[in-house]
Amino acid sequence: MAMHVVSWLSPRDLSTASAVSQQWNILCNDHSVWDNACEDLWRDKLYVPPKIRELRITSPKDAYILSISDSKRNLCTDDELCHDAWEFHFKETMGPLSFTHNRPNMYLKFEKQGVVNMTPAERGNIGRPVTAIWRWVELPHNAADLPSIGKFLQVNRYPLCTITRRKDWGFKMQNDWVEFYYPPLKKTIKTEGTTTAPAVQ
Repeated sequence: MAMHVVSWLSPRDLSTASAVSQQWNILCNDHSVWDNACEDLWRDKLYVPPKIRELRITSPKDAYILSISDSKRNLCTDDELCHDAWEFHFKETMGPLSFTHNRPNMYLKFEKQGVVNMTPAERGNIGRPVTAIWRWVELPHNAADLPSIGKFLQVNRYPLCTITRRKDWGFKMQNDWVEFYYPPLKKTIKTEGTTTAPAVQ
């Protein structure tokens, strides 16, 4: 009966109830309870780091707590940046190039060598390869013209991109001209004649 009651408690209530007694502490820290909590929390999330997903196997409570903390991280690693294709579109400020002018979203792949390539499908649509250079830029504390200090991504000599997290825990990079999304907002990406789901890890 007690285990059934525990299964209905929120993570916050579990932390409170665990202080009632040693028995309740054991029940509230049960592996299955926190495994279910991870399942509920992550159900509508597009991105949870692989290491945190792996941690769920051995310590779901720690995985739950770390995933919430990680969701507030407004900076992606090189591995995350280069893991798979990013969806992007031009903003309305770009006029005819913008997404609002019936131009479909496109996909770019950041490579660890500092190169940005279009996916094979995008190269086929445009008819020629398009390559750019990316780099991290760390701004000094007196950079008052941007909303925050720290690392920003720059492609070629275009304006710096700020990085934030979406409600689905995916990444969003943007400047005044473009927006990038990872994992892609689209459910599928077409690559070389096949359709595959975007990597969600």
